[in-house]
Amino acid sequence: MPSAVLTPHGSRFTKPAPLHTGKVLVIVRNQQEQNADARPTIAAKVPDTSGYDTVLIGSPVWNMRAPMTMSAFVESADLTGKSILPFVTYAVSGLSGTDDDYRAALPNVDVGDGLAIRGEIVADAGLERDEWLKANALAVR
Repeated sequence: MPSAVLTPHGSRFTKPAPLHTGKVLVIVRNQQEQNADARPTIAAKVPDTSGYDTVLIGSPVWNMRAPMTMSAFVESADLTGKSILPFVTYAVSGLSGTDDDYRAALPNVDVGDGLAIRGEIVADAGLERDEWLKANALAVR
């Protein structure tokens, strides 16, 4: 079966974060959501993953973890029996336990080793990405 790639921002299934005029406001909003253990509302129907064996879930790392939107998603999607491969962009922290957070939230799901790409070099990370995909038996163009 094919793999699905799901990301939190600009996608068809999550409500995008309100646009702010400064990085500080985004950081404050994220900290508030994390401190409240919030689950932002998913704006559209959660995608059907029944046609996939492997689902790639991508996000940035904010304040040492995936955005709370991702917690809302993994808790509402039916990922039972799937293999999950997380990937993130980051500034300082690498995966920062994002894969462990998914393992805790999804005890009946095989969460594989994730891929962390520093945001400043993401445009040049094609080889690293391709090696990760190959290591997980996924096709690379």
